[in-house]
Amino acid sequence: MWENSMEWQPIETAPKDGTDILVAGGTHGNECVSCEFHGATFRGVALAYWDKREQWFSGGECDYYHPTHWMPLPPPPNTGEKP
Repeated sequence: MWENSMEWQPIETAPKDGTDILVAGGTHGNECVSCEFHGATFRGVALAYWDKREQWFSGGECDYYHPTHWMPLPPPPNTGEKP
């Protein structure tokens, strides 16, 4: 099942329940350096979630506008450590 969900999907199908996802194809509301780091943006992909203001939020003070695609986060690696 996981292999099928690792492909980029249209943003219209993204969860809007506060789940962290990867988004791409949009822009930050603030082009400051802190957005790049707080939002974990790398090569046009950002960690984001749908927030209570009904817009994509990617950390710090950064909104992520008009993403076109999303992807679920991969599961964490099994490191053998207890949670």
